[in-house]
Amino acid sequence: LLLLLLLRCRSFRPPLHFCRAAFDQVCRLHLAHCLCLQTPGFQFLAQHLGPVTVLRTGAACYPRPCPALPPLPLHHLHFHHHHHHQHQKHQHPHHQQHEQQEEEKQEDNSAHQAPPSDQEQHRLHQRHKHQKHHKPHKHQPHSQFRESDSLLQDHRTSLETKNRPDRTTSLLPSPPPSPTSALALPPVSRDGAPQVLAHFVRRENTSVTAFVRCEAPEAQAGLQRRSLLGFNTNGRQNVVRHPMTSFFAYSSGCTCVVEDLTSHAQQHLQQAGGEISTLALSHSGALLLSAAVSSETTDGMAEICIWDTKTLKILHTLLYHMGCVTAAAFCRNDRMLVTAGNYEDPSLAVWQTKSGELLATAQCDFPINSVRWDPFSVHEFATAGMHASLLFWMLTDTDKPKPKLHVHEASIPVELRGQGITPQLTALSYADNNTLLVADNRGFVSAWDTGRTNSCIMSWQVDTQEIVSMAVFAGKMITGGRSGELKLWTLNIDEKGLLVMEDSTQLESSILSVVFDTTMSTGVVATLAGTVWCVDWTERAHFRLLTGHTAQIRDAVFSQDSKLMMSASDDGTVRAWSVDSMEEVMEFRAASADGEGSGSACGCLALSLDSLVCGAGYEDGVVRLYDLGSADLQAKFSPHDRPVTALCFSACGRVLLSGNAGGGLVVSSASTGMTLRVLSDHKGSRISSIDVGPKPIQLGGSTAWLWLAVSSNRRISVWDADWEHGRNQLVDWISTAAPTFVPDRTTLICPPSLAVFSPANPDIILYTGYSTEKEIVLHSIAARQAVRSIKLNQWAWALAVNPSSTLIAIGTPDRLVKLVDFDHGTFQDFACHAHTVQVVRFCSSGRRLLTAGFDDLCVWDVLG
Repeated sequence: LLLLLLLRCRSFRPPLHFCRAAFDQVCRLHLAHCLCLQTPGFQFLAQHLGPVTVLRTGAACYPRPCPALPPLPLHHLHFHHHHHHQHQKHQHPHHQQHEQQEEEKQEDNSAHQAPPSDQEQHRLHQRHKHQKHHKPHKHQPHSQFRESDSLLQDHRTSLETKNRPDRTTSLLPSPPPSPTSALALPPVSRDGAPQVLAHFVRRENTSVTAFVRCEAPEAQAGLQRRSLLGFNTNGRQNVVRHPMTSFFAYSSGCTCVVEDLTSHAQQHLQQAGGEISTLALSHSGALLLSAAVSSETTDGMAEICIWDTKTLKILHTLLYHMGCVTAAAFCRNDRMLVTAGNYEDPSLAVWQTKSGELLATAQCDFPINSVRWDPFSVHEFATAGMHASLLFWMLTDTDKPKPKLHVHEASIPVELRGQGITPQLTALSYADNNTLLVADNRGFVSAWDTGRTNSCIMSWQVDTQEIVSMAVFAGKMITGGRSGELKLWTLNIDEKGLLVMEDSTQLESSILSVVFDTTMSTGVVATLAGTVWCVDWTERAHFRLLTGHTAQIRDAVFSQDSKLMMSASDDGTVRAWSVDSMEEVMEFRAASADGEGSGSACGCLALSLDSLVCGAGYEDGVVRLYDLGSADLQAKFSPHDRPVTALCFSACGRVLLSGNAGGGLVVSSASTGMTLRVLSDHKGSRISSIDVGPKPIQLGGSTAWLWLAVSSNRRISVWDADWEHGRNQLVDWISTAAPTFVPDRTTLICPPSLAVFSPANPDIILYTGYSTEKEIVLHSIAARQAVRSIKLNQWAWALAVNPSSTLIAIGTPDRLVKLVDFDHGTFQDFACHAHTVQVVRFCSSGRRLLTAGFDDLCVWDVLG
């Protein structure tokens, strides 16, 4: 009965407009067009349904999680509707015009009765606040979507007939779906994010963007960025390449990396916000679009930057979408571009590229996964999204101050629904003959006639899983998606009406982006494994262009000769990088218990003094030793029953020190893995770091080799070790006062306790952690007291001391690398990462610095 009632609601337009109904356990109603919140019908619904999501006028909503609602008593609902709405297309044009005027008056009156919600008022306030970025008109034009009011109530645009009669589309209600398909909702996660690989969903990020930075002039800067390693696997369509100019760019964290594929020289285009979600390159190759997720500096709006590819300077900064941008495209002559927000704000915006002016906007019913501009028309484009949402858009009156945006929603044939399951459209691409090819999450590709009827003419199943990206040109089509198989098809249909596959290649993981030249013979393909491949169909070969980690980087170290860098990540891999070529030379992957897939996460690293052995500590308590000469596993032992959190080789290299999350310390033989001694002095508190003194010191009239361990309870144990006889004697305990209050409200997660020996003076220990003050404390072991402190303006999440100068490097939760002068206490800030900087390491010569954010590594040259 409830289903029949909802279908009945779609056949007319009552005073209280209802959007699409979603069944979630019992029933959930989203009121998309609340023209009057004080009507008896609304009061009745609020009384019987409890928490009902009421949306702003003119906006549509993607189903969000909400508590289960009680059953709706259908026999009490009575709707008083006007039957002439069902038959208005048969009435006289004069009566239609009169009714339309009356309807607009009713909507205007209702708009005054129902003020915008707090969220809408915030959105309008922030966009008006940042009008200087896109230089809009005094009154921004906003387009209609399905005859709903635009976001700005003062300027509603009317629907007009398109230029071509065969493409004339008024926004009439879509035909009611079949009862079976109405129950098939888009797959969503608990937070409302679409469960399709093609849609961008931001990573959880507890860091914040720094509002104040202490940046030195370029001539006085202490660091210069040299290279950035890693590819953002969380981005979508974030690899671009121009076939004529060989311009190649990809995103890594909050930076767009422009790389010369011949010399591997990099140039970095950094944005102030969070990670870059998508990239788009103009057809001429002169303009590059990069869209970063919202941050505190943009008041919750995604930051869209338009770059000049020759000068690599920002031409425009555009702000409109709340949250993130999931797709973008340039028109044929590059004079306009379109951007689409993700599920947080399923909005559409059309911009003028020369001036950065916002031309038109629209709010969509369902999230958009892909957008493509029609290559045969500079004013038409198409979008594909969730719940089989295929929309054809047309921009008219572009020579006027207020262009108008029109839309036609295509009707998905029953054949494509497949057993009543509504497909989720994931990719688009135009062919050469007024045909639009649309891919979905079931591996189907359908062909649509865009020259006459905007209707589906045929479809094929080209994969068994979701298609994420596709490229079409010169009568050929390339598809790639979740299965990881890249396929080359010819669009010449055989006598059975089937596509012919010319070639295919299997990559190691799901495909995120496909970019090919006009001959469709060579191109670049990005995968979920963090690799970007160059594919050559002519030679039937593919080779790797770049690679990187796919999860949080936990540790990184330099070799003693500064020729190698080692990095460890939650993806279970330990990777070795060449400092000269900045390429990966080795990868060690721990196998899982069943032998399939990645094993346990790797949390810490240590290199022997001769840099021939790399020790790695894993989350399952296992320690593995890798021989870097033979690139093979040398030893494996399990000294802990907790995750290994700290690792360090002794000064002689024959002993390995390790600590776990439970506070246990184990002294092991580096050659056999035999446990020599177990220390439980830190029991109950996580060991955050272990360090060995650079040289022996005179302590109590004898020579002592010192090493230390620091735990999360702000305690440091200092030990005197006799490595030859396996003796470890506790020398001193260093404790800091625990704060009795939270020092600032921004501290949601306590920073770690960190301690290292001073390379110049082993008697000095540098300590920082969660205390009453943000500072670095210098403690003398001989004097048994603090001798100095260096004030900080932010908590330290990583700490490293330069062995050849007086510089200290600190990683902060506001995404900065802070360089502190040891003698003067002055510091400089450098931005590079999109997350908290949790790794900073100097090389042995002190000429280079290695830092890590989430899955990106940055190599810096230390100047001065």
